[in-house]
Amino acid sequence: MPNTDQNPRGPSIRQLEIQNFRAIRYFKWHPALGMNVVTGPGDIGKSTILSAVALLLSPAPTLTITEFDFYKRATGQNIIIEAVLSLNDLHELSEDGFPTPPLRGWKDNTLRDLPDEDGAEPVIYCRLRVNKDFETEHCIVGAGDQIAAFRRSLRQRIGLMRLGLADRYDRDLRLVQGGALDQFIGSRDLRDTILQTIFKTSIHDALDPDVQTKLEEVDAKFSEESLPSPVRLGLVGTPGVSMAASVGLMVGDSNEQALPITSWGSGTQKFASLAMASLVSEDHAIALIDEPESGLEPYRQRSFIKRLQREGKRQSFIITHSPAVLETATNLGGTVWRLRELIPPTRPPAEEVTAPESSHNCINLSENEQLKNVLQKNPEAVLAKLPIVCEGKTELGFAEVILEDHFGPDYRTRGIHPFEVGGGNVAALKVCQKFIAAEIPFTCVADDEGTHTGSWQAVIEKSPCLRWDNQKCTEEVVFGLVPDDRLLEILDWADSINYRERRHLIPEIKKALGENVMQPECEWLRTFGRDVLLAAITKVAVPPGSNREKGWFKSVSGGRFLAGKMLEIGPAAALRQKLDRFFASVRQATE
Repeated sequence: MPNTDQNPRGPSIRQLEIQNFRAIRYFKWHPALGMNVVTGPGDIGKSTILSAVALLLSPAPTLTITEFDFYKRATGQNIIIEAVLSLNDLHELSEDGFPTPPLRGWKDNTLRDLPDEDGAEPVIYCRLRVNKDFETEHCIVGAGDQIAAFRRSLRQRIGLMRLGLADRYDRDLRLVQGGALDQFIGSRDLRDTILQTIFKTSIHDALDPDVQTKLEEVDAKFSEESLPSPVRLGLVGTPGVSMAASVGLMVGDSNEQALPITSWGSGTQKFASLAMASLVSEDHAIALIDEPESGLEPYRQRSFIKRLQREGKRQSFIITHSPAVLETATNLGGTVWRLRELIPPTRPPAEEVTAPESSHNCINLSENEQLKNVLQKNPEAVLAKLPIVCEGKTELGFAEVILEDHFGPDYRTRGIHPFEVGGGNVAALKVCQKFIAAEIPFTCVADDEGTHTGSWQAVIEKSPCLRWDNQKCTEEVVFGLVPDDRLLEILDWADSINYRERRHLIPEIKKALGENVMQPECEWLRTFGRDVLLAAITKVAVPPGSNREKGWFKSVSGGRFLAGKMLEIGPAAALRQKLDRFFASVRQATE
């Protein structure tokens, strides 16, 4: 279930349905109440979801729709966007001269006819329909298909803010109608004041005290965020718009020195626009944010996501490809979703069918502890073309070296991302299983500990993993490649990695061989045989039970060392076949 312990102050979308719109044939989703972060492959339809919400709740008097907005350009089938909208404050529905629109009930992810039916939450069921002539109709659907107008004034009261798109930075920093600055200042007389005084006096100096106070708040916010200041209003001129819309935020102590913020770097422009969003958050319940990471350093991405969660207290929808955004949103209790495209429908789309065939769905990655841990510690794994689940530090280091050797040092540019799960073999298995459930392509590098054999086999059937046979670990596999005359060199490896001198290891090996071993080490192989000697070395190198993490090679550098030795000695035929299958699967997934 989505995260529902957050309580946005204003309206929130409980259910969203999209039909015949752009890349989406049919999509139904129950987003979380607070922060919703949507990930997924490129060009799958993530931004289409934001555009659909923006169209449904847009207060604009006209909407621009073309044939390219219809699914596969099939203009014979209506675009339909519907949402169950929760209104925590019902006064938003009251408007002078208009009746209250019909209310429905919402309980257990099901729409009820009456708002008080069995303790249901009051909601409105709103719809946008676009026909083949590109005519749009906003309406609210009551019980028994009772239809009421979804008026523009009501959509304005509900509030919607869309940020993160390059073409919006400039408008949010100028007095463009509906922009962030215009919404925050909210003065009806401001435009008249500007038009009357624009050619007579300094715009900034002519503003009334209330607006000046608002600008002081803007200036304080910009200073807090280390943005350029002081700010002031001045002409920033854009052809084709009203003169008042040419007034925007400027930085400088005087009119003669001030420069428009839009003349600063793109990152500063974007963060200034996002800062304005935080100032108007109390008035806007639903925020749509497309790729907040663009043009911003990771620390500023984290700052914005944190402020959005702390100050906004609203429902938000974020499209991102940034590990920093995923990590921060997860740590703050946001819900991360993965959008996936289903098998193409077998029948053509039909308008308003009762149960249309879905083309997309969203999988909640945050409801599972294993995936939540990945999002917090290795968020890039969710964004990579092929994450490689590594059981521990040894396996991670081992995987890094063999990937470098096979694909080159720039193997990560293929979208390959090895990462350590932590928690051992069972934890790695659980992450693999959750990746399968979420349909995230992956492979893994893991030991065979002789447990959960059936579950591991099911994982391997989904992805050709690099998993050792016969209950062996990585150390045993590499030790087994060492020829007889070099077996005792393994003791020197420990000194290379963790500075455990050979003379200190000899007594431990003797103890592992038997209580009364008197032979010198040069006689061990002839006395005990290869298998017994290897078993003794392995027992000391890989201590059993809780001491396992104290092993010689239980580190990333240890894993890298073992992989280097394997490549130096050369893998046996059976191991070479296993490696070749692994590399082939990685290559196929990342081509």
